[in-house]
Amino acid sequence: MHRIAVQLQDFAARRNITSHLAVIAAYLITGWFGLLLTPLSGYASAIFPPAGIAITVAALIAMPALAWLKRRTARATDNRALAADAVQSATCAYLAGITLFGLAINAMFHIGWIDSLAALAALPILIVD
Repeated sequence: MHRIAVQLQDFAARRNITSHLAVIAAYLITGWFGLLLTPLSGYASAIFPPAGIAITVAALIAMPALAWLKRRTARATDNRALAADAVQSATCAYLAGITLFGLAINAMFHIGWIDSLAALAALPILIVD
């Protein structure tokens, strides 16, 4: 029975790593497209605001689902490491929400300091975490 649990944990870990690599690849490809679509000559940014907002929305949708799946798998396999990783995924979703708020307000109203204010909203969970 222990061998099956270890195999399940190994499978979950491999799937987790694969999903993370897919997200990184999507981020890099989006950044590359962002550089191609940069409207101003001489201005270079890996991610311009619409692409950054799209990535943040994707994280806000994907990370809660990923956290839930990790939590469920961690309970089924009694894996504490995966449970801790589920907490990190939930934290990522929280940070994506804060980032989306800051990016959206900045994009709509061109209030540059709102990003810093939004970042301060992340402090309570980051201090506890």
